[in-house]
Parts: sequence; structure tokens; C-alpha cells
Amino acid sequence: MSSCWFVFLEEPTSSVAPKRTESRLQEKCLTLGLPGSMLCVIQGYPVPATRQVPQWYKFIESTTRKQAVTLDDRVKQVSGTLIIKEARVEDSGKYLCVVNNSVGGESVETVLTVTVEPPQIHKKFSEETLQPGPSMFLQCVASGNPTPEITWELDGKKLSNSDHLQVGQYVTVNGDVVSNLNISSIHTNDGGLYKCIASSKVGSTEHAAKLNVYGLPFIRPMEKKAIKVFPNGTLIIENVERLSDQAIYTCVARNAQGFSARGTLEVQVMVKCVVAPHITPFQFDGPINAGDSVQLACYVSKGDKPLRIEWHFHGRDLSSHAVGVRTAVFGEKANILTINSVGPGHRGAYTCTATNGAGVANFTAELDVNDGSVCTGCVVFSPVPPHIIPFWFEGEANSGDNAQLTCHVSKGDRPMLLTWSFHGQDLSSHMGITTTKIGDSISVLVIQSATAGHSGNYTCTARNSAGLANHTASLQVNVPPSISPFSFGYLPMNAGVVAQIQCIVAYGDLPVAISWKFPGDNALSSSGVTTMKIADRVSILMIAAVTSKHSGNYTCVASNDAGRETFSAPLIINEPPSIAPFSFGTLPMNAGTFANLQCIVVSGDLPVLITWSHPGDKMAADLELSVMKVANRISLLTISTLRAVHAGDYTCIASNQAGTAAYTAPLTVNVKPSILSFSTEPLNAGQLLQISCVVSQGDQPLQLTWTFHGRDASSSLGVKIFKMGPRVSVLLIDSVTALHTGNYTCTARNPAGVDNVTTELVVKGWRRRCSSPLCVLPEIVPFSFGSKPRTHGKSATVTCSVDGDKPVKVHWTLNNDDITPFMNITIIPLGDSGSILSVPRVGASHRGVYSCVAKNPAGVTKHSAELFVDGNETRNSYNFYQRSCRSHSASVLRGEGQLVTVSCAVIEGDSPVNLEGRFDNQPISRRMRVTIVQPAESAVILSIGSVKALRVHVSLTSTDYTMALSYKLHHSGTKQGSSLTLTDYTMALSYKLHHSGTKQGSSLTLTDYTMALSYKLHHSGIPPRVLSFTFGDKLVNAGDMVIVHCTVVKGDSSLSITWFLNGGEVTPDYQGVVISAPSQRTSTLSIEAVRASHAGAYMCRAANAAGTANQTAALNVNVVPQILPFSFGEDPANAGDMSVVQCAVVKGDSPIKISWTLDGVEISPGYQGILISQMSQRISALSIEAVKARHGGEYTCRASNAAGTTSHSSRLIVNVPPQIVPFSFGDEPANAGEMSFIQCAVIKGDSPMNITWSVNGAEIPPGYAGVSVTKVNERLSTLSIVAVQARHGGEYACVVANKGGVANHSSLLLVNVAPQIVPFSFGEEPANAGDMAFVQCAVIKGDLPLTISWTLNGVELNQGYQGVLTSRASPRISTLSIEAVQARHSGDYTCVARNKPRSVNHTTHLYVNVLPHIIPFPLEEEVNHGDSVQLNCHVSKGDKPLTISWNLHGRELGSHLGIATTKLGDRTSLLSISSAVAAHTGDYTCTAQNSAGSVSYTTTVLVSRYYRTSNLRDLATFLNDFS
Repeated sequence: MSSCWFVFLEEPTSSVAPKRTESRLQEKCLTLGLPGSMLCVIQGYPVPATRQVPQWYKFIESTTRKQAVTLDDRVKQVSGTLIIKEARVEDSGKYLCVVNNSVGGESVETVLTVTVEPPQIHKKFSEETLQPGPSMFLQCVASGNPTPEITWELDGKKLSNSDHLQVGQYVTVNGDVVSNLNISSIHTNDGGLYKCIASSKVGSTEHAAKLNVYGLPFIRPMEKKAIKVFPNGTLIIENVERLSDQAIYTCVARNAQGFSARGTLEVQVMVKCVVAPHITPFQFDGPINAGDSVQLACYVSKGDKPLRIEWHFHGRDLSSHAVGVRTAVFGEKANILTINSVGPGHRGAYTCTATNGAGVANFTAELDVNDGSVCTGCVVFSPVPPHIIPFWFEGEANSGDNAQLTCHVSKGDRPMLLTWSFHGQDLSSHMGITTTKIGDSISVLVIQSATAGHSGNYTCTARNSAGLANHTASLQVNVPPSISPFSFGYLPMNAGVVAQIQCIVAYGDLPVAISWKFPGDNALSSSGVTTMKIADRVSILMIAAVTSKHSGNYTCVASNDAGRETFSAPLIINEPPSIAPFSFGTLPMNAGTFANLQCIVVSGDLPVLITWSHPGDKMAADLELSVMKVANRISLLTISTLRAVHAGDYTCIASNQAGTAAYTAPLTVNVKPSILSFSTEPLNAGQLLQISCVVSQGDQPLQLTWTFHGRDASSSLGVKIFKMGPRVSVLLIDSVTALHTGNYTCTARNPAGVDNVTTELVVKGWRRRCSSPLCVLPEIVPFSFGSKPRTHGKSATVTCSVDGDKPVKVHWTLNNDDITPFMNITIIPLGDSGSILSVPRVGASHRGVYSCVAKNPAGVTKHSAELFVDGNETRNSYNFYQRSCRSHSASVLRGEGQLVTVSCAVIEGDSPVNLEGRFDNQPISRRMRVTIVQPAESAVILSIGSVKALRVHVSLTSTDYTMALSYKLHHSGTKQGSSLTLTDYTMALSYKLHHSGTKQGSSLTLTDYTMALSYKLHHSGIPPRVLSFTFGDKLVNAGDMVIVHCTVVKGDSSLSITWFLNGGEVTPDYQGVVISAPSQRTSTLSIEAVRASHAGAYMCRAANAAGTANQTAALNVNVVPQILPFSFGEDPANAGDMSVVQCAVVKGDSPIKISWTLDGVEISPGYQGILISQMSQRISALSIEAVKARHGGEYTCRASNAAGTTSHSSRLIVNVPPQIVPFSFGDEPANAGEMSFIQCAVIKGDSPMNITWSVNGAEIPPGYAGVSVTKVNERLSTLSIVAVQARHGGEYACVVANKGGVANHSSLLLVNVAPQIVPFSFGEEPANAGDMAFVQCAVIKGDLPLTISWTLNGVELNQGYQGVLTSRASPRISTLSIEAVQARHSGDYTCVARNKPRSVNHTTHLYVNVLPHIIPFPLEEEVNHGDSVQLNCHVSKGDKPLTISWNLHGRELGSHLGIATTKLGDRTSLLSISSAVAAHTGDYTCTAQNSAGSVSYTTTVLVSRYYRTSNLRDLATFLNDFS
């Protein structure tokens, strides 16, 4: 630490001018940052008054000019002591202390040296080689006094903070500066030479090392300055520089289709220097004796060519007034002045002036000539050249500021010429610069609005007869940034492509801060947007894949100390549509129900065209679909009734100018079966029947069944059913008969429903004429050709004997084909009793199946026999059937008058065969009226046309085979002992006989053959005898018809026949029992429809005079069940209710089987929640615990027993409650301002129904808060919110009600609420400089988390920036405070609040009343009597309006003192004294006042008294005055 000393002032006792007590030049040493003081040690009497305290001045470095020391909080003056609190390097220099009293004045010079420590780097980084990817950390630690600042460079370019790179530094407690360079992820372009530079005002030091990164070669972008590129292809380079601008330029033109063309141009830059001249100082070597020669060399050490070097003597050009003076130019930079013989006239000032395009420089040397003449006691005055008071610009000027210079010539002979030049060129008015001359010795230069072009050197030149003087001041204009126009192009961009723009600050002072804003927000916070500052003046914004959210104006903000500029470029995105996923649900839908889809285009440019396809193509009109566009972005597809054809993929296609999007949802329809229609053609009996039941549509599994007249067809005779795959069932009948005639129904079932198709089979030639179930089908007596083959040439005969209801038609077929005459087959009809088929000579063509088909009104019966034919046609003589003689007799009971036919066929035995008929073992005579016909060698037919009451025995005898047939014939007219003649009675009996001796077709006729029938008569009479009868072996079903005949076969006439039931006589009108008497001896009892009451023992009693006879038969009736009617009730059941019905069989034989069906489908145990309980053998209960819509339908209870089946049905009508298709607002919350849409679709439920919406439990009224509810149809309602706001958040419920119940479904709408800032301001009145300012940004709404930041004039505020402090009081409150407001704090303060939905901001302006600031205007030295004085009070800062006033010694100046004040513009006031006198000595104060306050600056003017004279009288006056 250096020592400090103090000197005490001793006051003399007499009038003594101030005088120093120390040497004139003192030296003082201070340590940087520590306090110190400098003393002004001078004695004198009287002591200077208060206003005459010592004045301290500091010499401007390297000049003899000085200026008053500026006093402030750090530098203060107490009496004559100058105190410096914290010494700085700039405090070093030469100081002058001036003290005056009434007697005189004195000054002391002090040289102050502030010791410093140059920067030193203690910790360095070394060279490294890395792979791309990892982060990197570089560090430099430096120290010095004053504290150095560390900056970083990469390949000579200064580094600043970015997303990728961060620079930070701090000062340790030891005073070391630690600076860190962090690179988040090393890229190839991060390689290069890194340099850390530690610099302070006293020096700098640096360290450099390379960082090598593996990768492809990389060319670092070269910074371009002042380059403008216009859309039409024009490129303008301002302020061309050779190093940066000389290159080959390529112009590339592209169009929207991607085609491009290019051209190149080489630009060469010719260098033009702009260095002002600088003259090496020169001087004469002391006084020069008259007659001596002298020489001066004026050498311009610096400055651009061409140079003009001239000499002047007292302002006159020596080239035109050469009086013994010669100048010579040596080279381009030197001019030598030579005087060969110096004389008195050469005494004076010689000035060398150097001029070029950059400016003017001059240097003056005084020549003193010793000419040998001496003037004792006289004062000689030489011509006085001009002397300009030094002036300068008050610091740097910002673009737009005003600037002013005052050129005041304090000394010099009149007349005086004052001129201004700029870079050596005369000023022109077009530059916006004005000059004003005030009096003879003052010229003011004013620049009203500084621009970059005003930067440079301004020179004031003063000329008079004694010489010239000039002074130059440099003006540095802080140029605000200027951004070259940029754009994303003229055409909108498609989503997904890369977008990039480059913000180039063409010109403007460095450093320049470049930031980006993306509509109302910082671009860095937008997803996918990256920015990179690649040079001091270039920043790139890039979007890897643009989307709709990137649309908007992108603004580049460039700011420096001089100002701020922005440029915006709109980014328009051709955004293709994006469709929100949709579906029909997770489960298949049943046919007949309602279905709909909504296609919502959540993003994409408008207009949007929305279409649907199914499947793959646009939907056909026959699909009966409804498509409605609900809004610009919503299309609704509705299917009111689902069908199988609706199944498939439904695709919504949205298209706009940017592209097309599609989304597909599959629809699965539970389709009930659909059977292809089938029918049958009428068939001949015996033909093959095949019916295919094909299910063309319907979901699997399928159940296929066949019924025949409502009963299982598989149980019918000869019916076969085959399943050919899951969808085909085949019914097959190998040979149809009359029994197969009727309705065949194929039924297909699946969970979706039932379908059936019925066809009627008609067998040709058969027509049902008997409607009664008691009709008796034909019954054919079985026949056969035998098991052994027939030999060729032999005969073959079979008889088809038929019994049953008449009439009967009989026909034959061979192999299911009708037999034609040319087949050599004989068919002999036997009336209603049958037919004989005979093959006289068997051949190979006769081989096959022969069928006899008998038809009557009850139906058709068929019997078949196969004829086997031996393959060898040669007869084998030894293959004979030798049989003993046999006979066959038959007894047939017939009523009198009826036809009787008996056929006898010999089926085995050798030929010849002799056939003979006998009656009671007697040959049949012709008188017996019995006809015998022999159609073949081995067959004979015996017939009696009308039988009488006699017994006829017919015996047919062959050689070795005899058969007898006996009949009882009755006739009431025959008397005992009488004889009866049988005529034309024919009876046929057919047997198959094999004998070669019998001739085919021989017959025997009995004519007039009389036989006597003897009766044994008793005198007591003959009692009746009743043939037994029966109702059959099987039980009779209720409803069937029964007939029994009571026949009295013996007994005298006069018979009475009566019937009894269970012992009680049956009267004619008894319960539907009909008794009739076809003859005297026969009584028929018939019941048209048997009922249970008809069951019992029926007895027929026959009585005559001889006695009584009776027969009894039991009638057992299978009673069909009878069901007690039941019902589900008159009113429909509501869903969820319990339903129970009971099926009670009140009548019917046991066992009884009770079953249930629903819409024809049998209900299996547990089917769809239906419970069937067998309460007893006759009672079954059906219950449904909770009725659903699917339970609606017709329920049938079917009771069956052996007698039949009875059913009863009741329809269950279910009030089906609504069923809503689930809906949702989506998984993600909606952002405020977006559109939200949901739809409530009711797929099930009875009409009418009412659909309402509610939010948070409250019904939504029409027009509620921007919520729109639209009823599309009875089953569909939509809710849409065009622009979601925070108030729309909540649970939205759709409530659907009908008679069946109420259904509701809800979805929660979550809204990302954007922030809302409470407006704030700094107040209505401007703040005064030095006041405290405070605002609070409170976010009263908005989702957390919130980010709150502040900007000033668009530039983000860092903590502590320019004394502005921001703090986070809570998650929703941020405060901004300024402890002491300054002018620089004026501007727009914006609070930006961000959350996920968006960002909002609020701005308030801070107006600062800036106090005026006066540029100091001290006088350097005393003013001679008569000189002019000019004081320039210029207010460089402060709000307008300004009031500038002057006072002298605290009093307002008056015009009587010869002092003039002139106001130059709003900020300058000039005080001028044209001729100073002693009365003008004093303190002149300039006061500037505005709304913020007032400031003053005082300077002291000292006017000395002296006289200029050229004769002794004047000198005497001067000396007199002096004494």
C-alpha cells in the first residue's frame, strides 16, 4: 500500500498571492480499488473565498488539453483535497490544481499512477479428440487487477449462449475468475480451435487448444454482413469487404414441383482504405539566427493515398506567398519546407496540413528568429493564430439521437474563418447536419437524428491571418440491427416436411442478441422447433417435421445497445386431415338393430371433403345408409336397421388440398339365417326325392332341422336327412309313396334368429279325398318271385292283393318306370282287390324290381319284389321242382251280394300243371255261377259275382298239387231243402305254379251247377250268434274316428240289436256316438271324434225269439292333453321386472311331456336367463328373474302324450329400456379454443324415447354457454362445443328415457385451461429516476404447472438484468421490482405465463421521468480581457420538455451585463460574452429542469486584466494601470 501525506495551509499576515510550498510537479501513487487523496498545497492571503476554492483539472492523455474533474459519489473534493474512494485505472494521469485569490493565482501539477495487475490464466484446458455424442466441459481460471473478463472463441468467432452451448463465469472469494464452457452434445461442427481470452483495461492474455471430433468434413458458416436477398433474385451487399465478400455466388431458383436451376457469379472486391492521415510531430531547434538556413520535414506516417500535403504560414498557403520559403514533395508521404536565409519576416507559426479521403491532419511549429534588434522597455506583440478549445461528443450516440459539437476559438486575430469537414470532405446539407455560426469565434454543428452514416471524424478548422488551427472529434453511432428479409417461401408447406429460415442481421453494432418468437411465444418452447446461432449475426430456425401447430408468424428479434428490430415470416402449413379413431364397438351387432359412426376430422386445413366407402368403394344406394355432415369436420353415418349386407369395413375418407386420410372400422352383424327358396315338382310314386336346404346367410353355428307336418321328419318312414357342411342339409326319400305327400319344412336357427322354408310334395296320381283320419290306407298282401333266379323262357307271375278303403287303383312299375305293352308283360286287373302281373317268357330285360302301387283316398301303398333271371338261357332238364300233390283252400266271409275273388298261383313246381277248382271237395259246376279263369299255366282265378248264402268249396287239383278254397255264402232267401243255382259268379285265385304242361289262359266255367245246402232246423228256433269285434289292438287317440260292426251270423229273423256303454244303453244322441243298421243283421257304432268320455266297454246285444247273444269290446282312448290358458298380463313388462307363467295340463293321459319354445325355438335349460321348473307331472313354470329386451316374444307351452300334442302361447311384450353406445371426449384433455364433439346413439330401446344432456348433474338448457345440442333423429343426439373454454370442463351425461326405463352414459371433459393474468401496471404517473418500481403478475386461472417469465421490449429478462429483480412468490405469482429506476428501465414490461394449452401475456409500460444530464463545460484557463467567452450548456439526456436557464453567482443573468444566451434546439443553450471584462468574472451556472427534477452545472470564468499596445504611450498607460 502506498503512503499518503497531508499539507496544512498557513495563512500569511500580509496580502500575498497564492504560492506553492512544494515543487510545481508532484507524484502520487494509488493502488487499484483502494482509496486515496491528492492535496493542493498552496499559501496565500487573503484566503480564497468559498467560490474561489482550488479547482482540479485532469489533462487529456497525450495532449496539453485539460478538463475539470467530474465530482460524484466516488470522487469528491473537500476544500483543496481531492479524495478518490476506489482508485481505477482510468484515474491515472496528470492533475492540475489551480488556486486564485484577490491578489493572484497559482497552480500545482500532480502525476497520479494507479498500480494494476495484468490478467493471468492459471488453469487451462488441453487438446482432446472425441467421438460425437458425449458432452464436453472446458474451463479457464484467470486473475488480475482489475478483475478480468473471460470470453471464448471458436476458430476466431466469439461464442455466446445457445441451446447447444452454455458459457458461464463467476468470481471466487480470492478474486479469481472461473469461466466454464459446456457443450451438451458434441457434434462434428463443434470441432476446432477453442480459445479463452482473459482481458481487462490493463491488458489481456489468452489460451488456445484444439478439440477434434470424428466425423465428416464440416465447413463453418461464414458470417456475411449487410447482405440482402430479395424474392426476385436480387442480391445487395452493403459495405463490401474483401475477406468476407469476395467469393463465387450461386443463385438457385426452385418451383413448387421441385425443379431447380442455378447460375454462378464471381465477385472480386477491390480494397479501399479509409485511414485518416497522421503527421509525425516536428519542431524548430530553438530560436534561429537571422541569416541561418532552416528546414522542417512534414512526414505522414499513416493515412490512405492519395495524400495532399500543404504548408501554411499564418493561415496563408506558402505555395502562393513564397518569400524565401521553398517546399518540396518527397515521395507520396513527405513534404519538406526550406528557408535558405531566415529573416525577421519568417518569424511565426508554420503549419503542415495533410488531407485524404478519410480526413485532415495538421501540425504546427513556431519559428523564433534572433534578428539582433533590441527594444528596451517595450513589448512587441506578434500576430495571434487561432486556438480552438478542445471539444468532443458525449459518449456514443444511438441511432436516432441528436448529437452536437461546439467549436469555440478562444484566441486568434480577427477576422476568423470557421469551417467543418467530415472525413476531410466539406459537409453537405443532405447529410442531415447543420452548422450555425455564433459571433466571430463560435460555430455549432448539430446532427438532429444520428444514423450509421454519421459515424466518423468531424473536424473544425479555424483560419486567420496568423495561421490555422483545427480540432477533430470522433462520433460513434450505435447502429441498431437491420434484418435481411426472409420467408418460408410463397407456397404453403405440406405437413411432415422440413422448414428452415435464416435470420441475418445485415448491419448493426455488435454484440447482437438474436431471439425468435412464435405466435406470442418463445419459439424454443414449441415442440419440434430448434434454433441455432451459427454466427454473431446469423441465427437459424428449423422445424424437422412441420405440423399444423407450427402455423403462424415466426419473428426474429435482433437487439443491441442501439435498438431493436423484428422481422416476421408467416409459415402456412398445408395440413392433411387427421381422423379421430372410431368403431362400432367391441361386440358384434344383431341384425335389425341401429348402428352409427361419427367421423371427426380433428385437424387439417379447411375445406375438408368427407366421404364413406364400404367396402373399398363408395357405398351403393341400396345399402339404405344415411350420411349427414354435421359440421365442417364431422360426418355421421347411420344405419337405422342392420342387415347382413351391412357387414364389412366402413372407411371414412377425409381429403383436402394437403392430402388424404382414411380410417376404417369393421362392422360385424349377427345375421339370422336366410334359406334359399326351394320347391318340389310333383313326383310319381317310387321316384327319388331330394331337397337341399341351403343357408345362404347367417352366422354360425347353425342348427338345421326338417319337419313333416310339424313333426320331426327323420322319424317318418323312408325319410333320410344328411348334413352337407355347416350350411346345407339334404332330405332324401329313395322312393316316394302317398305316405310322403305333404309339407316339408327346413328350419335354420342361430343366436340372431330363425328362418324356415316349406314346400309341398305332391305324388302324381294320388289325391286325398278322405279328410277323416279313420280313412284306411291300402294294404298289400306281400308277394315275391322267390329267392332263386328264373330260367330264361320260363314264366313268372305274382299277385298283388289289396285290402282297404275303396275305390282302389293298382298299377305296376319296373325299376320305378311304368310297364309298357311292348315289355311282353301281362297285367290282369282284379277290380278293387288287386292285380296280377305275369311274365310268360322271362328274359334278361325282365330282370329288376317290380312294384305294385295301390292308391285310395287314404293314401298310397307300395310293395316290391325283385325278379332274378338266370344268366344262362338254355333250360336245364334236370332242374325240376318235384312236389307232391297239394291243394289249398280258402274260406272268405263276405256279405250277401258282394263280389268274391280268389286267385290261386302255383309259385313252384314242374310243368305241366293241372289246376281244378272244387266246392266242398266237389267239382265246381257251371250252375254254381262260379267263374274260373286260368290266365297262365300256373295260375287260376275263381270269382263269384254275387254271393248267396251257401258254402262253396272250390277244389283245384293238379297232377301233383291240389288246393281247395271254401267260402260261406249267405242268402236270406234260401229255405230249408231248397236248391240254389250259382250263375256267372267268378272267383279268382292266383298262385304261382311252375309246370310245363299247363297252358296259359285256360279257364273253367261252372254253369247251371246246382248244389243243395242242407240246414238243420230246430222247431224251438235259432238264437242269434254275434261275431266278435274289437276297437283294435292299440289305444285310440282322442279326436280319431272309430267304427265297429256288430254282425249276427246266426239266428232267426226279427232281430233287435242294441248297444251299451259300461252297462248303460247308448241312445242315438249320446255324446256324438252314431248307431246305424246297414242290414237286418248288422249294426254299426261310430264315433266321429273320440273323446275321453267315450272310453269304456261297448257291448252289442242281439236278441230274437230264440234267445240273446252279445259281444263286448273295450275302447281305450288316449286323451290329448288340455292346457289351462295362461298369459303374461295385459301390460308390457318393464326391463328388470320378474315374469312368471304356469302351464297346467288339466286333462290328458299320462305320461305327459311338457316343453317350452320362444318364437318357435325350444328353450334349453338356462337359455338367456330363462328358468323352467317342473312343478309336477302336469304343471311346468317358466320364470325370468329380470326381463331383458331379448326376452320379448311368443312363449309356447307344448304338452304331448301318446294321444297327441296340445300347445298354448302367450306373447311377452317387454318395454325395452334404452341402451346407449359408449362415447368419450378422448383420452387427452382438450385445449382451450379447440372443438369438442360427442354423440349419444341409442342402439336399443322402445319408442318413443326422450334424450337429454346434463353437465355436472344439471340439465343443459338451449344455448347454454356455447354448447350446441342437436337431435339428429329419435335415436341420435349430438353435443358439440365449437371453442372449448375452462367453464366447459365437467362430466357430460346423456340421459335417455322411455317406458322401459332410463339409461345414461357420461364422459368427463377435461379442459387444459390457458393462463389468465390479472392486469397490472406501474401506475398512471411516470416514475421518477431513482424511485422504486414494483409490479406483480398474478395468474388467477390456468392449469399447473405454470412457467412465468418477464421480457423488456421483447428481450427476456435475466435475473438481476440492469438492476431488475424478478422473484416467484408462489406457483401463480411472479413479482418484478427495480430498486432505483433509471432511464434505461423505460419500456414495455411483459409477463408471459405458459402452461400446456398455450401461453398468454400482459404488458405494461414503464415511463421514467429522466432527470436532465448536462455535459460539463469547464474553462481550462483564464480569459484575457477583451476576449470572447462561450459556454455551451448541452443537455444530453432527460425527458422533454426541458427548461434551460443561466445564473451568475446565484442570480439570474441580465442583458445589461453584455451577456447573451441563445437556445439551440430543445437541449442546448449557449452563453456568450463577446468581450470579456473583469466584471464578467464569476461562477456561471446552467440549470436544466424537467418533470423529473432539475440539475445544474457551474463553471468559473476568470478574466485577467492586460493591455495590448504598440507605442510607448500605450505602454505607459498599461504600466500605470498595472501599478
